Amino acid sequence: MGSDMILERLKEKWKQNFESRFEFFLNLTGEERKFTKDIYEAFLISLEQIYKDFIPYKDKHFDIEILSKESEKYDQRIAEVLFNFHLRRTGFVDIKSKNEGPDFFATKNGHKFCFEVVTPTPNQEIKKLINKKELNDSERILLYKERLLTVTSSISRKLEDLERFKEKGIVNEDENYIIVINDSLLLPYDAPWYGVINNVCISDSTLPISVDATMGRSEIDFDMELYNENYENTTSKSNIKLKKMVVKNNISVTFNNQTSTGSDSFLYINVKEMIPTRKASNTIIVDISESTNAAGFYQITLREDIFFLLVFEHMRTNLPKSALISRTQEKYILRKNIPYYVFYNIHEDKVQPDISPAYILGKDLDHFNNQSIYNNLYSKFIKKK
Repeated sequence: MGSDMILERLKEKWKQNFESRFEFFLNLTGEERKFTKDIYEAFLISLEQIYKDFIPYKDKHFDIEILSKESEKYDQRIAEVLFNFHLRRTGFVDIKSKNEGPDFFATKNGHKFCFEVVTPTPNQEIKKLINKKELNDSERILLYKERLLTVTSSISRKLEDLERFKEKGIVNEDENYIIVINDSLLLPYDAPWYGVINNVCISDSTLPISVDATMGRSEIDFDMELYNENYENTTSKSNIKLKKMVVKNNISVTFNNQTSTGSDSFLYINVKEMIPTRKASNTIIVDISESTNAAGFYQITLREDIFFLLVFEHMRTNLPKSALISRTQEKYILRKNIPYYVFYNIHEDKVQPDISPAYILGKDLDHFNNQSIYNNLYSKFIKKK
């Protein structure tokens, strides 16, 4: 199939995703609806250009898989296109892709990196739960467990690939190998703004799911004894491995025209080094951030949604939300060169990502976000015109 035909098929998919995720804006009327159509046209042009820029990096299976009737294959392949764009716009150079090995080799500030992009894909039952607005307790427990196992399974496969790449000399000791965890299929598929203003997929610990998968599955421990005295000296808790989690305070209060922002607080979390698998007799070791040959793990939401904002010149510095987990040996190299919203290392307190005010105010997340974008972009832009 020729490049033009492939591009036309992809445009159909992009249109479908735009219409399903941005229905709020397509339902506007008059000048505002025309404004949405203008955004849509620019949205398509942007995606078409980054696809064309990606063509030199395609492997022999790319065209078949991105057009596959299995929608998950499209999402896995478009993630590679979007991550290639992400690398280029964040200062990586000399980007290459080989017939065998990680998806991308690149350099930045004299340091060598190789990135392997994986899109964990849950089964149909879990997809239904991900897209369901309200969950009961048993559904929520099942969702958290299965979503985490989907991530750990994907990471396990990529770590096996790394060992094979090293044995064959495809990945060298001076190259920082990063497993990129695209969480787009772990999030509500038709809901808007994931990878833009919504956070990456979190686990039941309210930390990014990749943190649970690589640094231990964390459970929040609300035992009041922990808060009344130094937990390290609490003899009754001496058999429990506890770590601090920083709970970000993103609420500000205005009083007499003065804004006051609350300080961050701490919770103590119980870190488990192993989690049960689908077979009750088996477990998976998840405390792997320091014990593998991977320099780091990079969770990021790679969806087309970001191009809705990149249409606007003052929004073009916006990057997808992300979480970077680094092995201690490469901590400073990764921290300096790979952009992130939250950073994790086994020797640092775990930081909880900011929580949307929608949850605090008891509002629907999609509607809250749509209204926020409308207020900040539409009303100002159309009024300006």
